[in-house]
Amino acid sequence: MPGGVVPRANTGLFNIKQFACMHIQDTDSIICEIPETAIERMRGLLGRDGLEKGRVMLFRNCRLIHTFGMRFALDVVFTNAYGEVVKTIRNLPPNRIAFGGLRARHTIEAQAGWQPAGIVPGVYVLSHLMKPDPGFDPTKL
Repeated sequence: MPGGVVPRANTGLFNIKQFACMHIQDTDSIICEIPETAIERMRGLLGRDGLEKGRVMLFRNCRLIHTFGMRFALDVVFTNAYGEVVKTIRNLPPNRIAFGGLRARHTIEAQAGWQPAGIVPGVYVLSHLMKPDPGFDPTKL
């Protein structure tokens, strides 16, 4: 389920070029930043003071994360290969490690407090991932 390629947007220490929109029942659309290069993945959310409302970071093929050096707590959602939630962690503080389990395949990170109550194990979230509309410009959000 690849995201649409859009012009690079300045998102802190580096530029992210992959974005997708995620729709979850009874919530507004969510913009997923998808780091693709090794450097983008290593940096993740480091160096940021937070994420804007309605934004998350999606790490594909990632079941183990850390929050060392983070400036804010995270809500974390681990999904299997099909986008089904297998584990959630709310308010994960800085300087911690979190493992999604052997069934986890992808990780969604957001600023603590973002995670809607409806995101629980068994719910499919990444099945709702789609390419942005033509003309989508993440720099205008």
